[in-house]
Amino acid sequence: MKKLPTLSIREWDYIDWQKIAKALAEQSAQNLDSTSKAKLEQKAKQIFSDLCDFAMQERARDLLGFKDSNTLKARQYVGIISTKSGFCVEILPKLADLDSKANTDEQQGSIKQAREVFLKMLKTLRDSPFKHLELSAQDIARYPLLEAFVLMFVREVKLLLQRGLRCDYISIESNRNVLKGRLLFNEHLRQNFIHKERFFTASDEFSANIAPNRLLKTTLLFLANQGFSPRIQSQILALLLYFDEIDEAQNIEADFSACPNSRHFKAYENLLAWCKVFLKHLSFCPSGTKTRADSLLFDMNVLFESFVAWHLKEAVESNEINVRMQVREQLTHSAQFAIRPDIVLDFANDKQAVIADTKYKRIDCMSDIQHADLYQVLAYLNAFDCKNALLIYPQLESNNQQPLQKPGLAFKSFGLPQDASPKAHICVFNLLTPETSAKDLLAIARAL
Repeated sequence: MKKLPTLSIREWDYIDWQKIAKALAEQSAQNLDSTSKAKLEQKAKQIFSDLCDFAMQERARDLLGFKDSNTLKARQYVGIISTKSGFCVEILPKLADLDSKANTDEQQGSIKQAREVFLKMLKTLRDSPFKHLELSAQDIARYPLLEAFVLMFVREVKLLLQRGLRCDYISIESNRNVLKGRLLFNEHLRQNFIHKERFFTASDEFSANIAPNRLLKTTLLFLANQGFSPRIQSQILALLLYFDEIDEAQNIEADFSACPNSRHFKAYENLLAWCKVFLKHLSFCPSGTKTRADSLLFDMNVLFESFVAWHLKEAVESNEINVRMQVREQLTHSAQFAIRPDIVLDFANDKQAVIADTKYKRIDCMSDIQHADLYQVLAYLNAFDCKNALLIYPQLESNNQQPLQKPGLAFKSFGLPQDASPKAHICVFNLLTPETSAKDLLAIARAL
């Protein structure tokens, strides 16, 4: 089955044209002669050039960097970088240890595992279409991330069509031979000064050619030109038949603003969020000028924070603990400086709250903890007048659990003795077993 040519790498991994050429060769699945190899290398170099152009854009400098003139380096962002030539770079979380895998089957297993974790993390994001992601293990193994997202969008459009496209009254202005609707006097005089038999009027008509449906059609047309696998491509083309009498959106921003916000259009809510993802983030013309590549990337710091908070909320068995995110508190007596810890654990009894701060950084031993992380935690404890904080790092494939066995780090604070000083407790959160890790963190917080 032909798939979108895709190169899968980890965060902070390198990209060069040789890696791209290898991905193209694996996707072709045939023995290449010298002429075909030369063409493939030329295509790989062009794709690499497109990615370099993308990396040099002002808005992409934090997403993709240069190691040298011949090598690009991914950063802490995971997701997709798509080029106009139909090639996709898939950046996965660090737990996909691709370099150490001895064979292709092991690599594919590691890629599948990383995709599963990444998609689970996306589902915890608030106000995003990813919270409804439902993909089978077979789909995750078969499709790259971009095609997996498209497949989910296609399935949701099918469900909408089964219920029927919504219609609404729209105002249509036209120069008619009959008086229908309300006469637009100024425009009527301008156009029909001679033609007394015509009337320039505006009338309300019940139609499916409304903003939400136009956006859906525009998104489907955009995806139809992206060179996906034949299975997905055929599904997109089949869906477009249902939008034959609906116009393409001429002004995307205006149509998004015109989308009705009522219970009658509740079925469109998640679909329109998908439209924003594709039309605003994967569009090759985001600001009127064509670029050679664009991206759908997510900061792993934000994903990790959302992932931990979501699982902590799920692990709370009663109302004893309230898990709050991004709680604002003043750092000074004036309102000029405020701070927001990632998570605050409030207890139902009179027990003091516990601050939880997530850091998506690799730690193998206590010396890997940066001073800035401790300074930030100390500021949180001082602002919230708390004594204990959990400093949470990710449990990656090669990490060990040693930090969990360390006692709390007591801060020297205002001359207090060590046993009464604020403390930071170093914890790790296993991305592969989040339910167990969340329960362990809550047990630690209860015991403080």
